[in-house]
Amino acid sequence: MSMLPGVIPNNLGPFQFEPRYNEEEMRERDEPEGNENDEAVHDDVGRGRERYRELQDRLEGTIDVQDWCKCDKCRIPQNPVPKMCQCCFEHSALEDKMEGIDCIVNHPDFNAVCLTPAVLHIVVNSMEEVRGYGAAINDWSNRLYRHVAYRAYTYWIHQRLGRYNRRVIPACVVLTIRDMWPEENGQYTSYKEADEVGDAWHL
Repeated sequence: MSMLPGVIPNNLGPFQFEPRYNEEEMRERDEPEGNENDEAVHDDVGRGRERYRELQDRLEGTIDVQDWCKCDKCRIPQNPVPKMCQCCFEHSALEDKMEGIDCIVNHPDFNAVCLTPAVLHIVVNSMEEVRGYGAAINDWSNRLYRHVAYRAYTYWIHQRLGRYNRRVIPACVVLTIRDMWPEENGQYTSYKEADEVGDAWHL
């Protein structure tokens, strides 16, 4: 039956004569869209979770200290959190300082920077002046020495990080500083994230 020009038959559907997808093309079409950045973020999140589980196992003793400490100076600190169960050899920021030594606490500059009272006095006095917190501190407790020693170590390794930007200190460093300035009651403050403390410097 002949059709008048411009008249569309009732049984003719849209795209009726377009080529059809084969099975492989159908699978590709139905897969969720993504990109390399999405995959990279997913991988980072996965590695972060695995790392946290590993540190938790270290804290709980499921992984023995000898299995993760390469400097032979680490042990589980008192009042720890999982992040504190790390050896200096695991910190990439220390690579340029670890050549030829078995632990960062044996670096020639460590004692001078972190364990010398005169240096720590200079550090805290300079920060008081820069931040304008008032008169220099005269009553130096062991707690204050530890706090300033941790800060001096962070400056030495990471330079200035900026306010509320924190870095975990290896267990061997924390223990060495605690041994130098112990707390009489044996109770120590654990590592805290920036959102768990105010301005940690203002004591």
